[in-house]
Amino acid sequence: MDMRTKYDQFYTHEMEESFHGEPKTCVKELFNRLEEKRNIEGDEIRVLDIAAGDGRHTVPAAQKGFFVDCIEKSEGGVQILNRRLESQNAKNYVNVECGDMLDFGFDLSVYDAVIFIDAIHNITTIPIGNYVKKIQNSTKDNGENIITFLTDVKLDGENYPERLIISSLEAKALLTDLYKEWDIHFLPDKNLCFYTDEVNKKNCLFSATRISMIAKKI
Repeated sequence: MDMRTKYDQFYTHEMEESFHGEPKTCVKELFNRLEEKRNIEGDEIRVLDIAAGDGRHTVPAAQKGFFVDCIEKSEGGVQILNRRLESQNAKNYVNVECGDMLDFGFDLSVYDAVIFIDAIHNITTIPIGNYVKKIQNSTKDNGENIITFLTDVKLDGENYPERLIISSLEAKALLTDLYKEWDIHFLPDKNLCFYTDEVNKKNCLFSATRISMIAKKI
């Protein structure tokens, strides 16, 4: 099963909220900073959400009046995202592209923030640094990038060869090097584990350590 099929099966819910729940705290805090920037400078805010899923972060950004470009390869995810935008009367703020994130056409210095949540480890066909450079070049001066990286991944059962297997130490070293000219900091690591039997915590299907980096272009 390839990643597109996997996520098409994943995004089958009919909820008005994101399957993933509330936006990540670090993204909420980013949105607060962007609102403050808009209030001070008076300029519109532009955000890029890579691997947007069902709109966990795109929809709240649009609700705040930010202009959002988002890319998501799962047709199921995009359908839910569009439905959620319509229900919130926020579709005019968002450009939704259904496709591979590697095919996205980046423009120079257009985004106040780029959000890249739990997907960078899916880049295996090109050097990660090449893609990150495009993200960096698309970010305005003083703009921010938030990247979360699933590391130390262990799968019991079906294996997804599209996923990069890397340790948390290696991932942090990689991001630190790629963002060496930026102001960066890492949030505390988070251990994840998903079970077939969540009640009794048995039969772990997937475990990983999530690292989260916030970087500001200086």
